[in-house]
Amino acid sequence: MEKEKKSNLIIFSVLGIFFVFILVTFLIHIFETNRFNAKERLVSDNESAECIISLYPRAGLADSWDKRDIEFNDEIVTFTGTTYDCMVQNFSDSVITDWNIRINIKKECYINNSWCGTVEIHQHSKQSGKEIVQELDLRNYDDSKIMLAHFYVSQDLYIPLDYGDYIIYRPSEISGEMPVQAFKEEAGKVVIGFIFYYKKGESLDFSSTMFYKLTRSYFQGTKPKLLIGAFVVWVMHPCDNFAS
Repeated sequence: MEKEKKSNLIIFSVLGIFFVFILVTFLIHIFETNRFNAKERLVSDNESAECIISLYPRAGLADSWDKRDIEFNDEIVTFTGTTYDCMVQNFSDSVITDWNIRINIKKECYINNSWCGTVEIHQHSKQSGKEIVQELDLRNYDDSKIMLAHFYVSQDLYIPLDYGDYIIYRPSEISGEMPVQAFKEEAGKVVIGFIFYYKKGESLDFSSTMFYKLTRSYFQGTKPKLLIGAFVVWVMHPCDNFAS
């Protein structure tokens, strides 16, 4: 009887230590997952990483056009319009959440449209030198509320941007731009678009950076599955012990 009690005490001590080990390991796993999910990440264009972005002009015949003989600053100019796509690809095993893209302007140009999210435009006034910041949905805006310098050509909106200005694109969750799904058989992907104008004979030049977070669940990966398996073993062992 005494031997049996000692044996049971040893068994329950071992099981107790085993349970504490499982619990502590799972709590550490939760802490690591929370830290992983909270980490702010960034990737620049043409940089190889778990997530990549690429900003490029469309190559179709209808994706670039001219607006000729426009009176602008006491001269007659031709503006060239170009459609740009920006592709976000997710090669990681986690979902991209809470992302936005900063596009730095390196040459004079004019933004006309973007889809399907909003753009936060940072424009430096040529008169005062002060920065004007405004977030707009360029597909649906009230002209009377635009604070940025702007003008119209044939009813098309032109917001001038110059070296040092930048825009921050904020994705539309309703349009399915967020979240960006994890890699499965292929990379999760989102494509957003912009229309820029520039004076014919000149060129466009940008750099871009995406700021984002990756999110994974507590039960994603091998470790939580092993811990769940160990917990099942811990639960079942006393039953087997008493059954015997």
